[in-house]
Amino acid sequence: MGVTKIYISCSVAEAKLVFVNFRVDILLTDIEMPEENGLELFRWAKAEFPQLECIFLTSHANFQYAQKALQLGGFEYILQPCRYVEVENAMKRALEKLIQNNIGLENNTLEIQQKDTFMESILLKVFKDNIDNAIEKLKQLLIILQYDRDKTWLCPIYIRMNEKTVRKKIGSEDLSYFFLRNVLEEEFKDLSVSICISEQPQLGFYILMISEKEQVNSDEWENKIKKFFAFITDKIFPDTWLVVGKRIQSDEAEVLNFFKKYYGRKAILGKGIYWDNEDDVKNLAIVHGNIRIEKAIQYITANVGKNITRAEVAEILHINEEYFSKLFREYTGKTFKEYVLESKISTAKRLLIDTRLPVSTISIKIGYDNFSYFSKLFKKTTGMTPYEYRKNN
Repeated sequence: MGVTKIYISCSVAEAKLVFVNFRVDILLTDIEMPEENGLELFRWAKAEFPQLECIFLTSHANFQYAQKALQLGGFEYILQPCRYVEVENAMKRALEKLIQNNIGLENNTLEIQQKDTFMESILLKVFKDNIDNAIEKLKQLLIILQYDRDKTWLCPIYIRMNEKTVRKKIGSEDLSYFFLRNVLEEEFKDLSVSICISEQPQLGFYILMISEKEQVNSDEWENKIKKFFAFITDKIFPDTWLVVGKRIQSDEAEVLNFFKKYYGRKAILGKGIYWDNEDDVKNLAIVHGNIRIEKAIQYITANVGKNITRAEVAEILHINEEYFSKLFREYTGKTFKEYVLESKISTAKRLLIDTRLPVSTISIKIGYDNFSYFSKLFKKTTGMTPYEYRKNN
C-alpha cells in the first residue's frame, strides 16, 4: 500500500513525542484518549506539520465530533465497528492525496530512524569484534549524511541511568529515547550536528555526534554537553552518569573502540559527567572494578538465548565458581541467577514491544522452551502476562 513505517502510541503525550522524532504523513486516531483527546492531538499536529492527513477511527457517532474533525481539516471520519477494507481504502486515498501534493519521504533525506538503524548495525559489528566492517559501515554513514570525512568531527557518548528512577518518572523505557533525542537536538539545533542514538538492553544509550570541524569550538561543545546533562538530570533522570569521548577527526577506529570499552557496563558511577581523557579513564577503571565480571556481563548479554550457568561462566573466566559468585554479587548487587533472569526478561520486554513475534517464539529466543513456564516467570517478575505487557505497551 506504500506505508513503510507504523508508530503506535497509547496517549496524546506519546504521540507528540513520535511526531517530533519521526516523519509522520498520516495520523490514524480515536477521539477519546487519556487526558487529551484525538481532536486536540490533530489540532496540535496540523499546526506543527501542515502536510499531515488525519483519519478518525472512532465509535462516537456524534455529529459535533464529526463536524469538528472536518473543520480541523480531517481527511476522513470512520465509525466503528467497521470492516478492515474501509480503513485500508481510506489510507490509500490519503496516500494518493499526499502523492498528488508532492508530499512524502524525500529520496535524499536520511530519516532519524534510518540513522539510528545504521548506528545499531555499527554497534552490532563492534560488539562482535568485527571492527573493520564497523569502520566501513561508519564511513558509509558519513557519505550518506554528506559529510567530508577529512573535515568532520566524531564524538562518541555513553549514557547510563538508574533504571528504577527512569521507570518511576516516565513509565516507559521507549520514552527515554525520545526524551534524550529531543533535548540533544534542541541544545545543538543552531549547529550542523547529526545525532545517532542506539538504546541497548537495560537502559544504556550509545550516542554518536557528527559535526563539521568549523561549526563549533571545543569550549562551546563542552558547554552544550554540560547544559544537556544538567537538563536531563534536573527534569527526568536524576541518577545518571555520562561518559563523553574525545572529539575525533578521521579516526573511526578510536570512536568504535570507545563504544567497545563501554559495552555491557552495568555498575553506576554516580551522577556526573566523565570526560574520557587519561585521568578519567584511570578513575573509571577503579570505579568499574573487576574486569572479569565485566566480561561475564558481556557473555550473559551475548548469550541471552541460552541457559548458561554460573559454573560455565566461571570456567570461561578461569576462576573458582564460589569466588566468582561472591565477586559477581559485590559488583552487580545481584546473584548470578537474578542477573541472568533480569537480562532475559528485559530482552523479552523489548521483543514484545518492538516486534510482532508470537509470545511462544520470544520464549524460545530467550532460552525457555517451556512456554507456560516462561509466562509464569514473566508474570512473577513484571506483574503481567506477556500478552498483557504487549497490550499495555
